[in-house]
Amino acid sequence: MIFTDDEVNLPERLLESLTNDRLVVFAGAGVSMRAYKDQGSDTYYPGYKELARAIAERLGRPITDSEEGFLAGC
Repeated sequence: MIFTDDEVNLPERLLESLTNDRLVVFAGAGVSMRAYKDQGSDTYYPGYKELARAIAERLGRPITDSEEGFLAGC
């Protein structure tokens, strides 16, 4: 195992797969979201809630309490 500077534990099998060109990474949509608190807003895409709020704001349409409840579950 190797621990990175960020204390991420990389198992030996993962590293072997990488060096043997046998590593496949499946990443979900969340991979493009903010990774840490101080990350600049121009370096990531918003999540579903933030996107919905930004669209509503741009349209000048307030989000109803009911809609806010739906967003809270996301």
